[in-house]
Amino acid sequence: MLLLIVFPNNTCQFFNTFPLIYKIQLTLQAHLYFLQGFFPNTSQSCFSDTSCLLNRFNASNKIYTPVSDSRSLFIDNHGFLVTVSENTLTPARLYAGNLSLVSNPLCEPFKDVPYGVAFYNETYYVEFSNYILAIGSNNLTILQNITASYLNGARYMIFSSNGELMIATSMSNSYLLFFNQTGNRSSNYSFIKSQLVNYSNPYGL
Repeated sequence: MLLLIVFPNNTCQFFNTFPLIYKIQLTLQAHLYFLQGFFPNTSQSCFSDTSCLLNRFNASNKIYTPVSDSRSLFIDNHGFLVTVSENTLTPARLYAGNLSLVSNPLCEPFKDVPYGVAFYNETYYVEFSNYILAIGSNNLTILQNITASYLNGARYMIFSSNGELMIATSMSNSYLLFFNQTGNRSSNYSFIKSQLVNYSNPYGL
């Protein structure tokens, strides 16, 4: 994800790529979060005139946070921005208004490199190469280690049918993996199906 917009009514909009056409609208108290410092490319010939937008960006107050090599970004049920760092092998929770780190850490550094994190129903789902950890957002304990034989390079996931279905990308072998919610805990998922896709390195959904 390249850009997350948070509106005053606590709704969000995110972009995996920057659109080729912009409709500029002034919204007070909205926040824009650019991951990895990537900004729209003004040299692209298909872009409409973005000078007004870029002037507003340049005139706005910018806040930076020391989370290196962050992967994924979302707002959790506590109103925190949550991401993971590939470099330090740690998750990070940030106050949305000023990007300062929440004082209590999520947990100890991971043993493996986290490649992404998703959020659903008060649970963080941290993606590693061959497994996914479900971590409760309220007590920060590990709820489940989710595995599947085809999981190789987990990168992104979505939830469907009120959380009954979880779909994850397996980037290294070009599969989509489907998990069904099981048991009496909402974070329990079991692998049910894999689907080979006809393009390499599926990243987003």
